[in-house]
Amino acid sequence: MPTTFAATAGDIEASGRRCLAQVTNVRKPEEVDALVGAAIAKFRQDRFPDQQCGGQFPARPFDISDNGWRSVVDLNLNGTWNVTSRVGKHMVERGYGAIVSIVHIYSFDRGAPPFIHSGAARAGVVSMTRSLAYYWARKGVTINALAPGTIATAGVREEEFAHSDIENYEAVAVTDIPAHRLGRNVGA
Repeated sequence: MPTTFAATAGDIEASGRRCLAQVTNVRKPEEVDALVGAAIAKFRQDRFPDQQCGGQFPARPFDISDNGWRSVVDLNLNGTWNVTSRVGKHMVERGYGAIVSIVHIYSFDRGAPPFIHSGAARAGVVSMTRSLAYYWARKGVTINALAPGTIATAGVREEEFAHSDIENYEAVAVTDIPAHRLGRNVGA
């Protein structure tokens, strides 16, 4: 288990909460099955209040290889499906539960210019969420997609803004945000 993963698990347990720290490749259904089985065994039910199956890299459209496209879509969309479908099945059988998928604001109307592959996949997550809500709401299971927007982190500045064709991309990026600033990570 990676050091930061173990440290986070230790922090959670030190706060008096229980957690399950299990490295899982969400692209692999058999690993997701093992995670869900371990969660049910430990907690006597599956409890995944939120999931953030995702990752991407900034790239211009013609700079994304077929493999790069497939990798991002497989992680962001198929990985989310692998977790959601398995956890949702248990929640529907139980008659209650809630799933929240974390997506990006680019998943909605404006597209994702620096992350075309990720935007397409996460728009798929939003559509999947809406479709599943139709079936699962009457079974007592809520499912939502939360899009917090762009958060001011070193990673965003180093990986997204620094690779943009637009000079001072951050100033341009915030024009569509009502507060005219990036979100702040207050928990860090």
